[in-house]
Amino acid sequence: MVIKSFSVRLRPTDTQDTIIKFEDDIEFGSLKAVLEASVDLSGIAQGKVTLKPQEYPMALAMAAIVEPQDLKGNITNFTKLGGKTAMKIMKEICKAYSLAGFLADIALMMGEEEMASMVEKIKEKVHD
Repeated sequence: MVIKSFSVRLRPTDTQDTIIKFEDDIEFGSLKAVLEASVDLSGIAQGKVTLKPQEYPMALAMAAIVEPQDLKGNITNFTKLGGKTAMKIMKEICKAYSLAGFLADIALMMGEEEMASMVEKIKEKVHD
């Protein structure tokens, strides 16, 4: 795990930027929880994956931020930030965690035969 950082002005009244530090490789259990909150794979056998992209950046930020302490895992404090500030923080953290990359990895782990079957089911739905 590497701690990455960037700076951002948290509140308009702040006179200095705050350093945001986050883990670029959170624990697997935390990552699993983020993905479960963001992606519904229950229909994957039928070729259906439901994404909740609005959940992913927030859940990821809560799992990855290590400093400042008042934002670490504190969704209440995070949601009190200005919209542009919160979006900037989530965007920076998401650069280290590509949702598309995780979904591609999941597809690769499924195996070639299962993946081919899923692709066929998706094609059938598209043509219906």
